[in-house]
Amino acid sequence: SSFQEGNHEHLQFIKTSCYKMMKVLVLIQNTHPYSFSEEQVLSPILEFCLNKIINPEPVLLASEHFLIQCMVMVMSVVDCIHYKPIITGSVINGSVASVEERKKNLAKVVDVILKSVLTGDRIVFLCNILVR
Repeated sequence: SSFQEGNHEHLQFIKTSCYKMMKVLVLIQNTHPYSFSEEQVLSPILEFCLNKIINPEPVLLASEHFLIQCMVMVMSVVDCIHYKPIITGSVINGSVASVEERKKNLAKVVDVILKSVLTGDRIVFLCNILVR
């Protein structure tokens, strides 16, 4: 299109900015995983990343580096040890929720989000994309 021809520098700047923003999101998620455990944060980010991986836009955001960062973000969330269920006992009649209790609750929230976003069909489709 004419936008691409006349504004190559701007287009390159946009691609680089999108790549860097996704890289920052990955770093924040790796450093502060519990700040991503809310549905209002994690669901839109995962949906965005999965949509970009499954349906990459040929013009604006589909630089290889950006798509790789989207894949890294999904992988970071799926592999995050803080989101894995913690199997430990708890004190009976404990009045204050401990840190471990809060971590368990956040892990449950993330588990529900992952199951709703990463359906079986979507996982198979992602695997087919990655194999290609």
